[in-house]
Order: sequence, then C-alpha cells, then structure tokens
Amino acid sequence: MMPPICWLTPRSVIDRAGPWDEALSLNDDGEYFCRIMLAATGIVFCADARCYYRSGVANSLSRRNDARALRSQQRSIQLIVQHLQSAEASSRVQEAVADAWQMLAYELYPVLPAAATAAQAAAEAAGGSSRRILGGRLVRWSDRLWGWRFAARVKRLTQRT
Repeated sequence: MMPPICWLTPRSVIDRAGPWDEALSLNDDGEYFCRIMLAATGIVFCADARCYYRSGVANSLSRRNDARALRSQQRSIQLIVQHLQSAEASSRVQEAVADAWQMLAYELYPVLPAAATAAQAAAEAAGGSSRRILGGRLVRWSDRLWGWRFAARVKRLTQRT
C-alpha cells in the first residue's frame, strides 16, 4: 500500500488512466493507482523521499469494516483483477490475482461469509495462494490451529475500534 500522497504522476498518465472511481469508498486508491501503473511507461522509486501519513484515526474511511465498505473493497478487487488480466496474461499476474482474492476473503469474513467463500474460490481458480491472514500473534496462532475463518473472527474481535 502506497498512500496517494506518495505518487507524483504526470498529467498525461492521469489522462490515460481515467478518472477516480467515486462509486468506490474502500480501496478506491488501490483501484485508481492500479490503472495509473498500467498507464505508465515506468515507475521510479525514490528511496530517500519521505511523507507523513496520519494513521489510527478512529473514523477514517480505511478503518471501516462494515458490510457496505467491504462490498466496495470487493468491487475494487474485481476491477483490479480485470485491469491486470486485460493488461497481461502471465503467471505473475495469476499469482497476484490469486493473492488479491485470498486477502479479500480474509477481509470479508465473517461480515460477508458468502462473498468470502466466493473470493476464496476465485483465489483457488487463479491457481491458489500461499498468503496467510495478517494479524498479531493470536491471529497467526489461531490460523495455524483452527484455520483462517476462526482467525478472522479473532482478528475482528481484537481489532481496535
């Protein structure tokens, strides 16, 4: 994840990528910058550049995990997958697609269990993913012992609100 403040993007690339999708509320920047990267002829990383990003804000959009926000995240992943697959048919794209679906399954569960199951199936259809659910020691331990669905419930219960 790169916050939008990290990107210096030429206007010509922005024009090729198209406008920001205002229908999305969660991961809208991820979908947009996927299109930016695909429209660019190259990307330069500046290791010495710095920016300040305020995180941990209780009411921030990125911290929302209600059904409406998660549906937006699901839609953004669907769009990202479409963008990537239309740009390139390769094993690296399939691996990225599988990882994106797998990570989405973790985020959707247990709020949208049917959508999480569909995301899990999409990850498998794309070749499977070795990505594990992200979380602290308790979440990782729960994942190993009882599986990611149990770990996702633990994660949701232990998240700061």
